[in-house]
Amino acid sequence: MPPKKGKATKSGKAAKKKGQQQAFEVQRAKAKDQYLADKTFGLKNKKKSKNVQQFIQQTTMAVKGNEIRAKQKAAAEKKSKKDLKKAQEQAMKAMFGGMEKTVRGADGKKTDEE
Repeated sequence: MPPKKGKATKSGKAAKKKGQQQAFEVQRAKAKDQYLADKTFGLKNKKKSKNVQQFIQQTTMAVKGNEIRAKQKAAAEKKSKKDLKKAQEQAMKAMFGGMEKTVRGADGKKTDEE
């Protein structure tokens, strides 16, 4: 039995909810940027003192700290996986690097490959 007109199906509801969530995230990011701009308005260019720069850095970390830390963590995790894979490949080369490769010739007999 086909769904009635005017009512959303399950997949339609999920898509609508996902779209609303994405719109909410975009709106939230804009609000954070606006808040940060309001808090640091005029401080970046007027005075370059140590205290002003420290205040700007603290405010930025308070507003966007979780996003920055998440990006750094993801980058570090990616790098560690890459290093681990490289170490495993080197270990495999060390264990099996001295082995000779053999291939079967046209007559079916094994021949050593140089």
